[in-house]
Amino acid sequence: MGRCRSLMVGSLWSSCALAQAAQPETHAEEWVLKQIRLGKVANLRHFSADTEARVLDTTFIEDLLSGTMVDLQLPRPHIHVQYAVFREPLDLTAVEVTREVRLTECIFEAGVDFSGSTFYRDLYLDRTHFKERVRFEGVHAHRNLSIERAQFEGAASFTHLKVALDLNADRVAFVTDGAEGAPAESVSFDFARVGGTFYLREATFGRRLTAICAVVEQSLVGADDYSKARVDFQAGVDFQSFSVQQVFLGSAKFGGAVNFRKATIEGDLVLDDAEFGHGGEECARFDEASVAGSLLMRGAKFAGRADFRSVDVRRDFNAADCVFKSKFIPANFNSMRVGRAAYFDDATFDGQVDFGYANIGSSLSGTISAAGAKFRSATDATSFAELNVLGPANFAGAEFRTTVSFGSAVIIGDFVLDQATLGGDVLCDEMEVRGVTSIDQVVCTSGNTVSIADGECAELTISLDRTAPDNSENRNGLRDKTDRLVGQVEDGTERGSASRTGLSTLDLARARITRSLHVKDLTCDVLEAESLRVGGRALFEDLTIRQTAELRHATLGALQLNAVTWPDCRACIRLDGMQYKYIGSNGGIARWQDLENLLGRSAFNSGVYAQLEKFYEDQGHGAEADDVYVAWKKREGKVLQGPERWWNWLLGLLVRHGRSPHRAFLWSAGIIASGWAVFRRSRMDPRNASDKHERYSSFWYSCDIFIPFVDLSAAQVWIPKREFVVGRALMRIYTLLGWILIPIGVAALTGIIH
Repeated sequence: MGRCRSLMVGSLWSSCALAQAAQPETHAEEWVLKQIRLGKVANLRHFSADTEARVLDTTFIEDLLSGTMVDLQLPRPHIHVQYAVFREPLDLTAVEVTREVRLTECIFEAGVDFSGSTFYRDLYLDRTHFKERVRFEGVHAHRNLSIERAQFEGAASFTHLKVALDLNADRVAFVTDGAEGAPAESVSFDFARVGGTFYLREATFGRRLTAICAVVEQSLVGADDYSKARVDFQAGVDFQSFSVQQVFLGSAKFGGAVNFRKATIEGDLVLDDAEFGHGGEECARFDEASVAGSLLMRGAKFAGRADFRSVDVRRDFNAADCVFKSKFIPANFNSMRVGRAAYFDDATFDGQVDFGYANIGSSLSGTISAAGAKFRSATDATSFAELNVLGPANFAGAEFRTTVSFGSAVIIGDFVLDQATLGGDVLCDEMEVRGVTSIDQVVCTSGNTVSIADGECAELTISLDRTAPDNSENRNGLRDKTDRLVGQVEDGTERGSASRTGLSTLDLARARITRSLHVKDLTCDVLEAESLRVGGRALFEDLTIRQTAELRHATLGALQLNAVTWPDCRACIRLDGMQYKYIGSNGGIARWQDLENLLGRSAFNSGVYAQLEKFYEDQGHGAEADDVYVAWKKREGKVLQGPERWWNWLLGLLVRHGRSPHRAFLWSAGIIASGWAVFRRSRMDPRNASDKHERYSSFWYSCDIFIPFVDLSAAQVWIPKREFVVGRALMRIYTLLGWILIPIGVAALTGIIH
């Protein structure tokens, strides 16, 4: 019985203490409680304009929100307090709040802790000022959470926060504590989860924002739809492994490092006109991020490193008009994957750029466009090595200050580099283009190399811009003065009045072009085209080669040479093994007069002449075929030694190496005619005294001593007089010449000598 009495007394004492603790202690608290019981907003400015009069005890608000205040009957399921001031720490941890709570435009001068609490209805903290640490760790809001226009001066942690609907942080401000040299704690939303939309329009983060592994099931909005906003992340953000439906952060400012590494965006990631590192050269990391929609950052500016390695964008990657300012830290797009199109039109890259191993396009199609882009690195090459595009690649009007490499790239559509400005080499070695490769009207400085070695394409066009002025201001900081060369024809007259910039080397070695090749308006020191393969027409037009032309083992469908100037050095032109089905010049079949200088300057090779001779024969141009053969044998004679060389010279002199057998007979006729004049009757004696009355003819005598195998019974009867020593010598010489000329003429006539 005594024990029961003690329990009853203890219970009564506890109830009385609770009732006493729950009662308001100040006039402000009484007024707030009265307004809430009437279902009104407890706007303390209506109570008093004096800030000191609006101070509420945190115990009062804790009891009010936690539901421990007895006999509190509310006509509406919400509590709305405005302009309250709290001087003591607020501890509302691990409580369940069933009513809608609005603590708006209040001031919390001490710390606030909502950790582990559950709010079954909306929680609004709009325009509230938090001067010390705020903790929302593990808070579970079953509806909306709003901190719009709130100001946080101390550290703020939203780790493991759960919001079932929207999280509204529009115009929120997280400011630093102003301590010199001490890094401010970050604003952490790590592992938070928002079931609706996370709004950050015009928010300001003076501290670093982190949302590592956070999940937003709808959108992260710094702007409505695709319109601009002014979110200011002064200390950068860390969204590593962040998951969200869509992100709209157009015109956002990122003052520190930005990390979207391994983030997952189910829709679009919009960063148009954003500024990365506007307070320094911090890194912007998007490596291994996954974007199921489009990544749009048109007009964005990157002050430091931009890392997009292995980023996966299912639709478009649009970086048109972007500026990558860092001259020493590369912009890295290595191994990026884009499902449809990648746009870098009019973008500016002040430092190194790496697009190596990038994959553009899905199984249907893809496009990469960098028309008008400026690649301004002064030291490092721009790399598109191993680029894979399931469609066209457009670099028209782009500017490259140093070497650009497309080595081993695979482009299913056309590759366009028209009107580009080249400050270094263009290396397209082993590049495969299924469509047309066009490097037309490019502007380059002296000493550039354009290499398509081991590449493959359907059509290839290469030319230089002839209209570029010699001393114009260069748009991308290249050399102000460029090499100019006026084309000259063989006789030294001017070919054209326009000057042009020259290449060091045009390398087409082992390239495979299935349809046509067109090289025009171009000057180069070296043309390297060994083992070049062209299925259709290979047109070289208005081309000047100053040092070396290498065309060994090239196979061309139809070779067209229009106004080509070849090197002066004979050993510098190599045509060994070159094959073609047709060779033309100036709209028709090439004349031997046009090709004689080319073959005469080239290193000697019998196959080159044999190929051209056969071509003329097949075309029905026998005279040109004969001229080629004769030139062939003349060149061949210069490399022969000893008797072979003399025999070659003799055949050329007598029968043009068999192509003019009548020459032998003309020589013979001349010799016979000279004998007719030399061997007069007065200079002759009969061999026998009995024959002195025989009739004599100087013509038949000349024929008899000259023509072998023929006996005209004149040489056996008559002989030059003894005192006619010259005549006796000429008789023997004529006989010797007859044994040379007649057999050679007959052999040439019958085709024995070809």
